[in-house]
Amino acid sequence: MLPVHPILVHFPIALLTVSLAADALASVRVSTEARALGFWCLVLAAVGAAGAVMTGLVDMHRADLAMATHGYVHLHRDIGWVLLAVILLLAVWRLRIRRRSGPGGRVGRAYLASAAAAFTLLVFQGWFGGELVYGHGAGVAAASQGVVSPEQGQKGLAPFSRFTGHADPHGGHNH
Repeated sequence: MLPVHPILVHFPIALLTVSLAADALASVRVSTEARALGFWCLVLAAVGAAGAVMTGLVDMHRADLAMATHGYVHLHRDIGWVLLAVILLLAVWRLRIRRRSGPGGRVGRAYLASAAAAFTLLVFQGWFGGELVYGHGAGVAAASQGVVSPEQGQKGLAPFSRFTGHADPHGGHNH
């Protein structure tokens, strides 16, 4: 079966980006359309993020991961859960604003700052996933066969190795 995670991840990336941009625009000039766009893109970003996490779990269990890659994939998964929770919290917050103030309800600075923080985490997660694929070969034909040498590819994620905590490549569990 074709890995679906790489297909779905682009939706929450694009939708959260558009949501933040629309909300930022609507905060500096009155635009009911921009506020509606921000709201609906965030709702769809939450749906897309849930799909990306679920398909990531499926793809992770199907992948034959190299020992050095396994812990990084788990860290990517954990960050994905956090990011999903943050996007869902933003969606609930945005829904409360919409219910309280109507479809044209204006978001405040705290919401925009939180959405910007979520966007920053999303950018990091996208970079991290790209490093897994292109640097470590995760999920591609042969694990650890990225587009650069394994030594060069693994340098990008090396600073995060302390967060993986896996001496055993499977951390005492099976894939």
